[in-house]
Amino acid sequence: MKKNIRILKTVCIVLAGLLVFAFIFWKLAPSSFKLKIVKILSTKQVVRDVIEDRVGDNYEEKVRDTEFKEEEIVVPEEAAKKLTGYKNIVLFGVDARGFEFDSETRSDTIMIVSINNDTGAIRMVSLYRDTIMRVMRPDGSSFYGKVNSAYTLGGVQAALSTLNTNLDLNIDDYVVVNFSGLAEIIDLMGGIDIKITDLEMRRINKIGSDMQNEGVGAFTELTEFGDVHLDGMQATAYCRIRDAAFYDEEGNDYHYDYGRTARQRYVISKLVDKAKSSGISKLLDLAVRIMNMNTTERTFMKTSLQYDEVMDLIPVMIDYKLEGSSGFPYTQDTPIVDGNDYVVPQGLAVNVTALHAFLFNDSEYVPSQSVQEINDYIIEYTGVQPKQPEN
Repeated sequence: MKKNIRILKTVCIVLAGLLVFAFIFWKLAPSSFKLKIVKILSTKQVVRDVIEDRVGDNYEEKVRDTEFKEEEIVVPEEAAKKLTGYKNIVLFGVDARGFEFDSETRSDTIMIVSINNDTGAIRMVSLYRDTIMRVMRPDGSSFYGKVNSAYTLGGVQAALSTLNTNLDLNIDDYVVVNFSGLAEIIDLMGGIDIKITDLEMRRINKIGSDMQNEGVGAFTELTEFGDVHLDGMQATAYCRIRDAAFYDEEGNDYHYDYGRTARQRYVISKLVDKAKSSGISKLLDLAVRIMNMNTTERTFMKTSLQYDEVMDLIPVMIDYKLEGSSGFPYTQDTPIVDGNDYVVPQGLAVNVTALHAFLFNDSEYVPSQSVQEINDYIIEYTGVQPKQPEN
């Protein structure tokens, strides 16, 4: 008995020592090593089960759109066959303030996020919201109008079907966030550090003040430009700027809606980079808090992604490689047609080929007959002629 007790004490001492060593090693280990461990663990079912115990119920109850009918999304047959190596998701940013989330709101942001399943590389494309397209209704009928009207008239089902039909894509998943939700998520992550111009500062203050008056949240006015730290409301206002040039890190300048969408892609990349540099406990705590953002009174975000699909994206986010981002259409004109200000592709077909080259490395892509028909109608209706996008 005494011998067994001594053995047990020895085992306990050794285990305690190993735990202390592991704790010290973990504290001193580089963040890149920790991320690799998280990446490995995220694929293990036992780890997924542990995390699901903490966030799973909240996720299913408060975040996932359980009424979403994937089978009702229109997906061109050829796209379904050819794009099997990619996971394509659309991020919608809607012009709503909480209580209005489920009503007929506008999708001010439409961003396609394409993930290469083999390499984990990510590419993002923002659609200019005034782009003329064949807009699909939930009942299968259609009309020609601005692409952001699809969400307004038919929600995510109509919006996804519209994108798939006009762009030969196979999108059947989405994430939608409103202004209040974006601001809160950015605050939960501690804000972002960016460089802004004097004009951008003044635009942030004007838009932020308007958002506060509209009930989105409390806004703190900026007093400096240059390298600044933005909280959630300030960063959300920054994402909405249209009348100040945006300069990317290579010095390229973007104006009007092209600048607005470029800002949005820039902010998303900043948030992902910040998430990667966070500790594991902080990331888990962040996940729990995001899952609890929605309440019975207010909805900030929804998604079609199931819990396991979100877990599958963890390794992708850890190895996050943004290979490129752009706006669509690549070549465009902005005429007024029948009293409407449109962004008109200078040839939808050639722009769709360029889109597939950018997202899927398929420079020889030939658009479907359906896209060709939409292309011909837009040319006849607007008078805007095709122009080959630059490589």
